[in-house]
Amino acid sequence: MHIELTEDMQEILDEFLQEAEETLENLDQELIELENDPTNKELLNQIFRGIHTLKGGAGFLGLESVINLAHIIESIFDKLRNDEMRLDSTKMDLILEGMDIIKNAIETLKSDNEIPDTEDIRDILDRLQALLDGKEPPQSAQSTTQSPQTPQSTPPQEEIIFKEGVDPQIQELIKQHPNKSFVEILDELILLPPEDRDMDLIMKLDELISQGKEIEDLIEERRALPQAPEASEAAPKEETKERPSAPSTEVAPAKPTQPTPAPKAKKSKKEEVETIRIDIERVSTLMNLVGELVLDRNRIVKLTSRFRANCEDVDAIEELNEAIAGMSRSVSDLQEVVMKLRMQPVKRIFSKFPRIVRDLAKKVGKKINLELEGEDTEIDRSILNQLEDPLIHLVRNSIDHGIEPPEERLAKGKPEYGTIVLSALQEGDRIIVSIEDDGRGIDPEKIKRKAIEKGLIKPEQAEQMSDKEAYELIFMPGFSTVDQVSDLSGRGVGMDVVANVIHSLRGSIEVESEPGQGTKITMKLPLTVAIIR
Repeated sequence: MHIELTEDMQEILDEFLQEAEETLENLDQELIELENDPTNKELLNQIFRGIHTLKGGAGFLGLESVINLAHIIESIFDKLRNDEMRLDSTKMDLILEGMDIIKNAIETLKSDNEIPDTEDIRDILDRLQALLDGKEPPQSAQSTTQSPQTPQSTPPQEEIIFKEGVDPQIQELIKQHPNKSFVEILDELILLPPEDRDMDLIMKLDELISQGKEIEDLIEERRALPQAPEASEAAPKEETKERPSAPSTEVAPAKPTQPTPAPKAKKSKKEEVETIRIDIERVSTLMNLVGELVLDRNRIVKLTSRFRANCEDVDAIEELNEAIAGMSRSVSDLQEVVMKLRMQPVKRIFSKFPRIVRDLAKKVGKKINLELEGEDTEIDRSILNQLEDPLIHLVRNSIDHGIEPPEERLAKGKPEYGTIVLSALQEGDRIIVSIEDDGRGIDPEKIKRKAIEKGLIKPEQAEQMSDKEAYELIFMPGFSTVDQVSDLSGRGVGMDVVANVIHSLRGSIEVESEPGQGTKITMKLPLTVAIIR
């Protein structure tokens, strides 16, 4: 359904979209925290208020499908906070599925001014309503016919016409996943079992992503086709495909030892801080003006020294010195404040990882605890935006290939739950971000052997290499292959892309690992791209 808005309503919509994105981002993290502590009344009330706020904003704009979905989820949380219902992993799966559909609807509204009709999301509405009524939710129609890793057939409701020169494999992939981005599709392909992965297709997809291509860039047009009633319900279920119900792969049910961020103190602190949104171009202009002001101050200081040498009026010189000192302090303070305008806490991207870890761990049948440290550490906004994809890739590698399955960990004498620690801290004018896991680790001798096989190094070079130098090989283009994925736990897949992003930010990346004990990857980055001295 297309939303037609006046100019005044467009401003209200823009404001709603910004607030909705922030609310959904917070809810993602809060829902995962709640799953680990389902009796936390304060958290239940906080989530209830967030969903109610979201519903209110959607109601003002008349977004019926979002209103209906948020209303049912809000009603479920009303029962939870009044102890009329108990939360478990299966219920949380369904709630998160509903939140995903709201999130997708908000993204579509932002990009195309389109919103799904209520009937388009009837399947999830019916299942959530059954949950609210205390009944067993009916199984998703899609999940009864298709496993989460089986490609969907081409949606019958439209014909996709591609531009000239689009690779046939990529065309087929787009038809199978019409409502997903290339990044989401790549995530699914990489998480397939090693024997099912098409590395040639993965490399083609990765190249398109690196070129900044989106699915719509490759499509000439989409033609609507007549469809049978049964087919009309297929499209909205695409959104739920990533989150299958699988009791055998539950992640971190309520467990006393599960480390979770303490939300109480942080939330109260957050509510006390008043903020305004500023166009980033205005901030950049302000920074440039402050830079010019700093240069002018330095020129005045130099001229003052010449004035002292030629002026005999001692009182005038003293007064000028005081004025220069005061201006210098003010300019330095202004410079520092303006620099901080571009700084944002890493929590803005860290908050996405509890949900990412939960969902990916369920897919691969592992039990994983995620610990977040240093979420309040601030870094330049432009660096933070570019850091998100490398972090997702590294965390995904830890989940998929680093952390062992529960039975393997128990056989090694390790805890059933693996641990991933994502941390950030500031040291001087640099920020250090690290991802550490207690999984299989990386064997440097295997890396050397594979590098020799690939012709990347010579045997005599390998003999002289330290372990640290061997780990650097995983960042070399061409090091990753299907064989390497199964042999070395996939630590080389796409690592050259990660390294390139970090180096482009004037940062460095290094690997520490102990076979059988775990791996730590550390990235050192400048706090800001615009430090002015």
